[in-house]
Amino acid sequence: MLNKTRAKAKKFLYELKENAKSIGSGTVLEKDKADITELIDIGFCKMEYLHTLETKYSISLYLEEMPEEHDLSQTRSYAEFSLYVMLIGYLDAVIAICKDFCDKHGRNFEFHYVGEHLSTASILRDRVIKDYLEGTAYPDEEYIKAITEESSFAEKMEKLMSLIQFNEKNSHNERILISELIQAYMEGFKTTGPEEKKDIIHVSSFYEERQKAYIKYKSKCYEDAEEVKAILQKQNKPLL
Repeated sequence: MLNKTRAKAKKFLYELKENAKSIGSGTVLEKDKADITELIDIGFCKMEYLHTLETKYSISLYLEEMPEEHDLSQTRSYAEFSLYVMLIGYLDAVIAICKDFCDKHGRNFEFHYVGEHLSTASILRDRVIKDYLEGTAYPDEEYIKAITEESSFAEKMEKLMSLIQFNEKNSHNERILISELIQAYMEGFKTTGPEEKKDIIHVSSFYEERQKAYIKYKSKCYEDAEEVKAILQKQNKPLL
């Protein structure tokens, strides 16, 4: 009985966490203008909230409380879009700006600085895509391939719009999903403009540090769910 009480306490903890956070919709910006590092933090918070929901649901199943069936696939997509797709959009814009500068000015006194930013942005983009594809449940979806491939903004939008039109008579949810992905990408892309002064090296360092906190939180969620599972298994199958 005591073991089950401990398990229920864990579930209650995640209910409190659920009430304290929110993913909302696929909308990325919480206000008119946000700093890119703030957007990254918001994206990781939404991913953490996803794991909060998953853990609470898992614990409920272990407790055999027969919770209502939950489909978190759309929630997962929105959280992933708010972090990874938004950031890919931002990095695509940084890379495009750097390449445009190099094409126009060549090797002048600023070239080394721009080249360093271009290299850092390209490396971070590859890492973000790798993290996205390793974490998502849908790595082979056409809309994910379209957003992660090396192509221009116009080419990406053309491909994604064609996917929406292709699914127009087949899947309303698919069209909504792709629309949210486009929105997240565009929000990230427009965050970088002529007035943007954010050092991409700082952005890369921030992503790395924030990711460490996210991985720690994700691991804690998994460990809590496994702890509850072990507690209840021990209660149901006591040692002889």
